[in-house]
Amino acid sequence: MITGCCCLNLNIWIAPPSGHLYKISTKVQGFKMNCILPKLTIPDRKSTKKFKVSIALCTYFGEVFIREQLHSILNQTHLPDEIIICDDGSKDKTVKIIEDIIKNTSVCIRVFVNDENIGFIKNFEKAINLCRGDIIFLSDQDDVWFPEKIKTMLEIFIRNCNLNLVYSDAIVVDEKLNCKGVTVFATRKNAKLEQGQSRSIRNVIMNPDLKGCLMAFRSDLKKIILPIPKDAQSVGWGHDHWIAQISYAVGGVYAINWPLMYYRRSSQNSGGDIYLNGKQNRIEIINIVLSAIKMITTKQKTIENNALLKIKRYQLMSNRLIEIRNVRLFHECDLKLLSKYITEYQQNIFAFQKRTALRNIVRPRRFLIAAKLLFSGYYSKFFRGFSSFMRDIFLT
Repeated sequence: MITGCCCLNLNIWIAPPSGHLYKISTKVQGFKMNCILPKLTIPDRKSTKKFKVSIALCTYFGEVFIREQLHSILNQTHLPDEIIICDDGSKDKTVKIIEDIIKNTSVCIRVFVNDENIGFIKNFEKAINLCRGDIIFLSDQDDVWFPEKIKTMLEIFIRNCNLNLVYSDAIVVDEKLNCKGVTVFATRKNAKLEQGQSRSIRNVIMNPDLKGCLMAFRSDLKKIILPIPKDAQSVGWGHDHWIAQISYAVGGVYAINWPLMYYRRSSQNSGGDIYLNGKQNRIEIINIVLSAIKMITTKQKTIENNALLKIKRYQLMSNRLIEIRNVRLFHECDLKLLSKYITEYQQNIFAFQKRTALRNIVRPRRFLIAAKLLFSGYYSKFFRGFSSFMRDIFLT
């Protein structure tokens, strides 16, 4: 077992020896975590070489952390076959640091520097496209991987040929690797990330909180996740959520319920996360709460904009899933499951369209239509139940 140095009494989980079941308990700054490691049959070292491993790593002004992250990757017990690094026009020493590291390693590292800034979603899409391996790991520039991360996740792919995407938990730390006392899964209790493919369709759609740095997926998925639509980001799709949603819809998602990395929350993170960023963003949380209160009283325009945004968001995913099903882009998918996801997305679109249409109807008739939606279950399934019903009747 490896013992972390960033906090007192912190144990880091790794895959157990063959045929054993372990329970590991650790305290992190007063926070206690229990982890049951599943019974695994670990193949020998040679069997892990049947897959070529690629890492898609994106950088942008990452000089502070990139050296530490690359060292953690280059110290894996199973080294990657290639590391694809796409830099999005950094003006600091990021690329120079990477070039210095390349001189001292035998691992293939290919660096691509964008002529102009294309944004983190398109940058990751570019990096994924350039990967030539069978299994693709996504990597942020500022995290730190535990030495067994690649080997542990790779062995799970090897044991189950039906898996398309595997992800693990991570320990949340600050810029200096001080533990914050939680894991990513613990901050996403509603999402039930520990359930993997067993998560309900409704839960997956409503809680697409799966970080790209936690995941690895088969390169076969490239033909159905790419290209990511140009307007994906404008309606709320990140590259990681997009990949995760499609993976769940075609089936074969597996969750490793113990941490395999440190997930660093810093001022340089490209994806804002008010639940993980710590003290520096508590003001942001307060502002969001105050904005929500204000929206309740003034909110017709805001509600309409949010509803239209959700409709466009769901429509993008629905269109891609329909294309996958109709054109049979991915023969390994579960067609029944895929059809269920398509139906769920279309029901979401219908519900938001109905609710948006209510705003333009006079109140007496609006009440009758809203009541029908309430008793048919739409308010409880797609919105916030009776409170949303009352808001539609009296506050708009």
